[in-house]
Amino acid sequence: MITNWLPNVVKTTSSDEQSVDITAKISDSGKTLALYVVNLFDHPREAVINIDNFRHKGKAKVWTIGNCDLEELNTDTNMYNVVPKTSEVSLPGKNMKYNFPKYSYTIITLNR
Repeated sequence: MITNWLPNVVKTTSSDEQSVDITAKISDSGKTLALYVVNLFDHPREAVINIDNFRHKGKAKVWTIGNCDLEELNTDTNMYNVVPKTSEVSLPGKNMKYNFPKYSYTIITLNR
């Protein structure tokens, strides 16, 4: 299980705030940074993530829910239609590209 909550909000900006909403938080120790990203559109959105002043290991844990139509839901016969998915991705360097699924909420966690 990924622990997604961090206590300290840090400044963030988005070049496309109409479609991608982002919040960033850092741990008290300064060793973990999490990006909380919402894609508000009905199609995937590729974004460049530019992180200043946080040198990370290049790997990130990703937690995502979405990539479905807004009317979709879980039922007795399909209990896992809309569920969170976790993965680990490589995000090297300062300017990292990431493709956010449609109608999704994604948490990207980076560690020093």
